[in-house]
Amino acid sequence: MNNYLFFRTDRIGDFLLSAVLLKSIKRNDIKSFITIVASEKNYEYIQTLKFVDKVILYPNNLFKKIQFFLQILKTNYFSCGVLDGKKRSIYACILVKAQNKFIITTKKLFKKLISPFINNTFYTDDFDNKIDETKNILKIFDFSFDVKDLDLFESENINEIKFSFGNDIFKLKNFLLLHFDEKWIFDTYIKKFTRIEPNYNELNKFLYEIIKKTKNDLVITSGNLDLQLIHNLKNNFTKKTEQIYFKKIENNIVYLLIKTNFFDLKKIIFNSKLIISCHGAPTHVAAGMNKRIIDIFNSDDEKWYKKWNSHFRNYEFIHRSQFKILSLKILSKL
Repeated sequence: MNNYLFFRTDRIGDFLLSAVLLKSIKRNDIKSFITIVASEKNYEYIQTLKFVDKVILYPNNLFKKIQFFLQILKTNYFSCGVLDGKKRSIYACILVKAQNKFIITTKKLFKKLISPFINNTFYTDDFDNKIDETKNILKIFDFSFDVKDLDLFESENINEIKFSFGNDIFKLKNFLLLHFDEKWIFDTYIKKFTRIEPNYNELNKFLYEIIKKTKNDLVITSGNLDLQLIHNLKNNFTKKTEQIYFKKIENNIVYLLIKTNFFDLKKIIFNSKLIISCHGAPTHVAAGMNKRIIDIFNSDDEKWYKKWNSHFRNYEFIHRSQFKILSLKILSKL
């Protein structure tokens, strides 16, 4: 058995790009045993993936950190890789006993400092995109890349999403999904982002226009924050449960799902035919399922985003802009 140790102590969306690499390794090396050092933000999610064999939570206090380092330092690994670029991960990788090591860093200076210790040290801007980065890492092991490695969830049994209205349980498939989280709301995510926040009337009109044009049911999911706009919306919907609200528009239904957890969101994406979302983890999940995506991001950061999404299939993007303009651009792509 070949033991692989990888550090990805950041967020779910970041991990999902690394998941392409992990799936490639698993396909190339049938004897691989893959261990991920994770953060509190992605630990539970990584545990659900079939191509990961073990997940270790990076500790948050000194005593547990000492235990953590003693645990990984006493193990001989076939390979150790730093995928999150964090200093703590880099130091750990330098100390770990492994036949092969590689580090991805976002800082040129780090590459110069680390290269004498680890030959395979890559600066992230050395590559045009993340898939080129993945291919170069695979070359360390003489492994191949296959486009099928992009299908991250093909072996998973993701059930249809079921809605429970009292005693009435029904399944919903082939709907459109609008993921409306804090990235839509001005000054709640990254302050330099172009404002796209709609007022209630603009959002309500947008929902009607989606239904009118597509004649599909629509599901709206929200993030974990209490957004006033979502609160206003649900007050004008019919309540079925604390998390499920609905409204009939013409011959279709708009479902509003409040504070959907990430595991349910994954099921919802799997059963949708299209997702509209500001760029983030839901976008990467949809890409791993080859779902149709309308992605929204800041025009100033297009070069950076294209580095992360160049491998997306069935994909279109729109730059952030005033909602009246943005909504028309989205509707034109439906």
